[in-house]
Amino acid sequence: MLKIDFSLYFISFILGGAGAWLISSWGKTLGLLDRPNKRSSHSSLVPKARVFMGDVGSILLGFVFAGMVVYISKSFLEFVCLAGFLFPFYADELTTMMIRIRDGEKLSKPHRRHLYQLLANEYQIPHWKVSVGYGFAQLLIGISILLIKDIGYMAVISALVFYFGFFMMVSFFVRKKNGSKR
Repeated sequence: MLKIDFSLYFISFILGGAGAWLISSWGKTLGLLDRPNKRSSHSSLVPKARVFMGDVGSILLGFVFAGMVVYISKSFLEFVCLAGFLFPFYADELTTMMIRIRDGEKLSKPHRRHLYQLLANEYQIPHWKVSVGYGFAQLLIGISILLIKDIGYMAVISALVFYFGFFMMVSFFVRKKNGSKR
């Protein structure tokens, strides 16, 4: 019988959503994010940012998420399962780093070579659609990892390796179809 304690996962999901809402609310209050357009009924759902979080904000946010995962985890297996919820971001970072190392780029140099950046900038897919796609993938992978958690380490690691291989194929296909060195 499958037994999963969803209370901790639910709390982390709520905390993550609450944090995003707070950042959005404070950003609007401080004037960092655009005010809603009165002509559009959905503009408050997807605000346009005036400030890019950049590396410093990303590192801080990553540290907060990592701290939550370490704190919530009761075992190494739970740690891996919780980290699986951020799998698309880890996979995107690893594939981008492999490509940049292959091309001889300095990793400290700014770039726009992540898959989500290519989809949004080169393919002109609206940012919100790319974000929803990543979120959906994140949710599917995270839930599937939780569902196979009771089978053991090998099942979880095998699933993550399979997902990473699939992500690499999609990433390289998109990059090849783009035709650039990006």
